[in-house]
Amino acid sequence: MGADLFLNPKYILPMGAPDLKDDSPGTGAQSGAATAGYPTRGGAPGQIFYVQDDLGGFRICRFLHNKQGAATVAGQPYVRAATVAIAAIDAASTTTLIKKAAGFTADALARRLLYYLTNKITAGAAPEGETAPIISNTAGAVSLDPNEPLTAAPNTLDAVDVYSLYDFIVAAGGENAVDVFGISLNPISDGNWGVIQSFGYCPNVKPKAAIPIAAGAPIVTDVAQVATGAASASKLWIGYAVRAVNNPNSGKMLAFLNCHAPFGPGTAS
Repeated sequence: MGADLFLNPKYILPMGAPDLKDDSPGTGAQSGAATAGYPTRGGAPGQIFYVQDDLGGFRICRFLHNKQGAATVAGQPYVRAATVAIAAIDAASTTTLIKKAAGFTADALARRLLYYLTNKITAGAAPEGETAPIISNTAGAVSLDPNEPLTAAPNTLDAVDVYSLYDFIVAAGGENAVDVFGISLNPISDGNWGVIQSFGYCPNVKPKAAIPIAAGAPIVTDVAQVATGAASASKLWIGYAVRAVNNPNSGKMLAFLNCHAPFGPGTAS
């Protein structure tokens, strides 16, 4: 078997082997927005693709952005990039500009969502609880889309979160299934865009070494790999083992993934 985790793809939507293997530089710009970091080719950020091939049958994939600092490895799980917390915004913030002490990397937060966490002056009052898309950022300010601004002026020292939509990093283990994007099918260079599988049969998923997994058992993220999941932790389940995994094992397994619409963030099933 080759390095790529697919074989002879058929079209459901216009997607074939070149799309699955895309490693698109993130140096493009979106029309109408002063934002860099978009893919130069391939799909739109976060775009969903359907594909059928001889290794996995029907699969669902997404076009996502590698922000982990290294190329992806086929078979490893990847998760939503960490939420960036701004515990106290600075004065002069507006409905389309959130300021803080310098410390951001320019445009590193573009295409993410800003969630307004707390209104310290009047708890529960706008813009608390509101969400706005980020179109760009400097070292000390985040610019919000003027077409979807906050409905009220921010207060100094209010708290906000920046939530990733498309940026991923390698799994550290124990992530909630709703924050798991899926399995990389081939290498995606750091800073580039490529395809992550979120649903369907996936060959050569990397299991945890020296840990058996029973056929039909749920799987969860571990450090750059998957492991068997506890029955009491269904919020972590990202799929299941199609066949048993031995101890010791070869470092490869057949899994059925369900990161596209996981069970959810509740406690037990």
